Amino acid sequence: MTNLAKALYADEDNPFEAMFTKMLVDQKQLNDNTLVGGRSPKMGMDTFDILSEETIKVFLVYMDQLKSLFTKFIHQNWDEGRRIKSWRDIEEENLQMVVPAFVKMCKIKQLVPHKSNIESLHQYMKQIVTPMTKEEI
Repeated sequence: MTNLAKALYADEDNPFEAMFTKMLVDQKQLNDNTLVGGRSPKMGMDTFDILSEETIKVFLVYMDQLKSLFTKFIHQNWDEGRRIKSWRDIEEENLQMVVPAFVKMCKIKQLVPHKSNIESLHQYMKQIVTPMTKEEI
């Protein structure tokens, strides 16, 4: 992991921190091409388990399948009912999967129970994402 961070972020003072900040901080590009953000997962034991070396090894083994799944369910492709964005397009345009597309993918691929409700999803989000506004607390 450290070597990967050094290779990707060699120009940073702390490559490891730079890599995880880039991976975890939820940023959005505005019309004037500036990036805004600030949300990041809570750094509890569950997050550390998800980001463990073993998990990343599994991720690398299944990289092609994950790219295919992402490409299929990204909202631009799903809404059209056909593939209009390739993985190359997604990478070049830095496209992100919106939450409703992610939830749809999870339900279709049976990654979440079919009887889950919005309250459960809200509870999961509260456990994972740090609140930014008073209304989110």
